[in-house]
Formats: sequence, structure tokens, C-alpha cells
Amino acid sequence: MIGYAIVVICIIVWWVNAQFFKDSSSEQLTGDTQNVSMRSSVDEQITAYESRLITQPDHVPTMLVLASSYMQKVRETADVSFYNNVNDLTSRARLIEPNNPDIYGLEGEIALGRHNFEDALKLSEKAIGLNPAKALFYGIKADALTELGRNDEAIEVLQEMVDIRPDYSSYSRIAYARELNGDIPGAIEALEIAIQAGSTFPENIAFGYTELGKLDFRSDVTLAAKQFNKALLVIKDYPPALEGLGKVAFAQSNYNQAIEFFQKAFDFLPIAQYATDLGDVYFITGDKTKASQYYTLAKIAFDKSETAGVNSDMERAQFLAEHDLDLEQALELAKRSYAIRPSIYGADTLAWALYKNGDSKGAEQYSKQALRLGEHDPLIVYHAGVIAKANGQIQESERLLAKAKQLNPHFSILYNN
Repeated sequence: MIGYAIVVICIIVWWVNAQFFKDSSSEQLTGDTQNVSMRSSVDEQITAYESRLITQPDHVPTMLVLASSYMQKVRETADVSFYNNVNDLTSRARLIEPNNPDIYGLEGEIALGRHNFEDALKLSEKAIGLNPAKALFYGIKADALTELGRNDEAIEVLQEMVDIRPDYSSYSRIAYARELNGDIPGAIEALEIAIQAGSTFPENIAFGYTELGKLDFRSDVTLAAKQFNKALLVIKDYPPALEGLGKVAFAQSNYNQAIEFFQKAFDFLPIAQYATDLGDVYFITGDKTKASQYYTLAKIAFDKSETAGVNSDMERAQFLAEHDLDLEQALELAKRSYAIRPSIYGADTLAWALYKNGDSKGAEQYSKQALRLGEHDPLIVYHAGVIAKANGQIQESERLLAKAKQLNPHFSILYNN
């Protein structure tokens, strides 16, 4: 499922694109890209533009390309401290060129990454006002609108974006919008177009194949594995693809192999999502001690991102509620998150936290909000089924629980056993 990850970075990974680099590199990578190191090209870009900035300290285009390189670095390492580097550069650039729309675009991307969606919306609108011809700004606006629960408006903005520039960035967003509305074949089609459109960075192509794998995983784990392996042909040891293969292995009851893939992903990128994957497998296979150890690592990862200024209230609430860890805190975080992030996932998180805290009637209200785009996300549908059962709606519960399995027989490590 695109967009319903526990970890902050994985939720926003497709937001940052390479449009800022189009003047500095003519290379476009497509689905035929050969295997590369994920971090080599962006590191070289950072080194080159840092050196140039030393000799040209007031050159705004250099500042902006370097800032975009740091944004790409966030994608590749999940190190959100790079947002501070971007902030420093955009602040300097703003003093020199206060009406440069790319400055507001970058600041909008940072706001997205830190889950400040109202700020992201305002910054994207400022950027569009200064340059209505740049597609990226519409992407930032659409992302913010989606997280704010304004999906119809987001789709309209995405149409403007794809009309301006039908590229990887626009079609990957179209794919996500289609998935949210249950059009899985359409989402797959859009991702395939995005991959063929190409990107400056191989990470984007690897991400595209990984998202294809997640969509295929709903109905065909073998095909999903092929997509994840295609991602690994683009970038060796790409953590999201390794995680995907871990989920395939778990679905095939190969638990040791699942642990190997999840552990490898975590070793390359020690973020909460992969720690949680490992904890869940160990929990299901009976090793409660190791499960607890990895859940602790997930908490540490959340702490680290929050220290860097990322609002991970929703993700932490999801994690705590799913694992029955400090349910009162889960509810507090879910309420706080929903107030500023009323997406279907925000509503589902609050519904589940209310249910886990014994308020099944209150949970029903937000469960319905989570299903307002339809019964498309298996985990949301599963939660709705459990909540319906708690409210005595037995037939509806049975229908929803069956629907969740129909949508994806392997939608959860915790709930499919």
C-alpha cells in the first residue's frame, strides 16, 4: 500500500523529484537502468556544488541545486537532519532573491517532509503564484491537499501538473491518487508510464518498481517479487525492495528468509518501519524477547525523526496502537494528528486508537471517515471489520473482514496468522 507506512520517510518518499536538476544533467534513467550504488551520484552532486558555492557564495542557482541534492539525500538515507542544510540554503537565497519561486518550492518540500501540511500548501501556492508553469509546485500542492483530506482538490491539481509536465513525478502521483480511489490497474499503468518517462536519479526508478511490487503483492506474490528484484537491478541493496521481498517470503511462510531480508533492509537503513517488520516476524514466530528489542529500536527511530523536526504523531500512534504499547499515548497522538492531518489514514489511526482504548462507538465514526474514498485499503477495511464486531454488527464485520482478505490476502504480518 502506497502511503500507509509506519515510517515518516517512507510516506513521503515520492514527493521529492529531480526537476531542480534538469539544467545540470541531461541524463535520464529509465526502467533499463543498470545496477548502481544508491548514494554515489547524489554524493558527487553535493560535493561538486558545495565546492562551487565556496567560490560563488551568493550564486542562488547553485544554492538551490545543492539544496535539492540534500533533499535527495533525505530520500536515500532517511536522515532528516539534511532538512536543516536545505533551510540554511533557502534562507540565504531568500535574502538575495526574495521572489524566486524555487525557494518556496524547496521550503514546501521540507514542510511536506516534516508533515507541516498547511505550511506546505501555502508555500506551494506562493511558488505557483510566482511561476505557474513549473509542474513540481503543483505536485507539492497536491501532496499537501491529500494529507489534509481534500482529495478531490488534489486530483484537480494533479491534472494541472500532468498537463504541464507528463513526467516521472506527475505520473507517480497520479498512481497514488488512483490507488487511493481503488483503481489498482490504473495505478499500475501510471507507475509503468512514470518509469518509462525516466528520472535523473536511479533511486526514483527503483522506487517505481518497488511501488509496482506493492500493488502486485495484493494479488500475485510471485509477480511482486519480480518487481522488487527489478528495483534491486537498478540499485543494489535498495532497502524498500528488500523489505518487499521480506514480505513476499513471509507470505510464503519462509520466516527465516523474511527475517534475512528485513534485517538487511534495516542494516542499510535503520528506520522504524524495518525495525517493526522484524519485531512483527519475531512476535509471530514466538520470540517475544527479540520482538521487544526491535520495537524498542522503532521507538528510538521515531524519537530521532522528531528531534530533527518531523511530526510523526500519526506514525507513532499507528505503531503504538497496533502493538498495544502505551495505548493512552497512542490515542493522544492520534487525536493530535487528526486535527492537522485529516486524511483517510489519519481517520483510520484515530479510529483504531479509540477502539484499542475501549471506545468502539467513537471508533465507528472515524472508521467511516477512513472509508470515505471506498473500501480499497485492506488494513483500513480490516480495522473497520474489527470495530464493527465490537459494536455488535456481526454480519457487517464478517463482510469487511472477508473484504480485507480479498483485497490482499497478505496485507499484514500481525493480522494474517
